[in-house]
Amino acid sequence: MKNNILFISIILLIATTYTANAEVCGRVTRGSNNAQMIPLKGTTKTQLVADESVSCGSMLITHSDSVWVELSDLTQFKIAPDSFFEFSKKESNLHKLYRGEVMVSAPPSIHEFELTTPNSISVFHGGVILVRYTPKNKETTLASFNRKVEFKNKFHTEAQQVVNVGEMSRLWIGESRIIPSQPETMSPNSVSSAFKGFSLSQDEITELTAISQRTIESRSKSMIADLENWEDIEKESEQAADRSIASTVSKPKKVDLSIDLNEAKIGMELMKKHLYGDEEDQKIFDESRHPASLKSSEKLKDIEYQRKKAKEGVQIKKVLENIRGFDPEKD
Repeated sequence: MKNNILFISIILLIATTYTANAEVCGRVTRGSNNAQMIPLKGTTKTQLVADESVSCGSMLITHSDSVWVELSDLTQFKIAPDSFFEFSKKESNLHKLYRGEVMVSAPPSIHEFELTTPNSISVFHGGVILVRYTPKNKETTLASFNRKVEFKNKFHTEAQQVVNVGEMSRLWIGESRIIPSQPETMSPNSVSSAFKGFSLSQDEITELTAISQRTIESRSKSMIADLENWEDIEKESEQAADRSIASTVSKPKKVDLSIDLNEAKIGMELMKKHLYGDEEDQKIFDESRHPASLKSSEKLKDIEYQRKKAKEGVQIKKVLENIRGFDPEKD
């Protein structure tokens, strides 16, 4: 009888151990004395130490310290202080940030997964990203450092932005705004400030700020190239116009323009967007180039021109009437 009880106890212990191991998805790499790890099954852990196992679907609440967790596929989650995070269940690839900040880094070989906040979805393909959600403002911020990330509205997934390396975008759902903001480059100082709470080494901070610096330099070179190209386009357009006028004065001749005006227009729009952002910013820029005083001056010139044309029209009308009323016998 005792042997049977012992045998059954061993079987139950093995089954329990197997089940527990089957649910383990990662391990703690940096612990904390005042964080709570809440598993789907079992008791809440308040003392997290290095190499402690993390079961799939666990929730993590941090307070004054950051906690780092590495999953079995080598994806690393570095959760900042005062954050509330939920790890993906074993059968899904969906992680959730309810509050605070999380830095995610992974090799490019990982399977695609999603990281959500209460109002957004970030589709992650590897690399390094930073996601922040502020409940007070109901705002999500996404920054990408190695690979592009798809940043979507959780309730309107067609409203999205592609955030490239060295860029950041924000999403808040208020008034009529449902699309994440136009991605913009990050300054090295803002990057350094953003990662202060993650307990990163100085080498890691330096590497991340270097990415943003390279992005700024690359965009600056691209902007200069756009300006130079546009100057060349304007010169070629002026030369083509001069050739067209000269050929019209001398003799009819078809001018073979070396520039496509449609392409020039598209190039101008591209440069304006590169320099001044979205359509609203371009509108403000256009209005600054054409202030009200200038528009009124142009309007005044137009009125003077119309008056001149009207006067010429009256004169021409009188000449025509004289021609029609001409009588050779009387004259």
